[in-house]
Amino acid sequence: MPRYVTPSAEDGRRLINDFIDETFGDLSANLDFVATLRTAVPEMPADPSPEQLGAWAELSKLVRDADFKARVAGWPSTRRPRGRPGTGPACITR
Repeated sequence: MPRYVTPSAEDGRRLINDFIDETFGDLSANLDFVATLRTAVPEMPADPSPEQLGAWAELSKLVRDADFKARVAGWPSTRRPRGRPGTGPACITR
């Protein structure tokens, strides 16, 4: 089994925030959905199991995949509901 570097909490935040910024950085994003995603930052224990490291590697690969980002961006739940005023990506905080 290949050895993995244990990701830090900052690595997890950066990974998820980069995915969100690249996938939902347009004006039509559902800001409630985006805010919820920003709270879903993976954190590794101090001594992760091989399974946890493997899952991290899979997640890392998945959220960098352009086809996956395009599919997720197209889900209806990721789009801003009609009639809700747009607030734009400037209001999306980290």
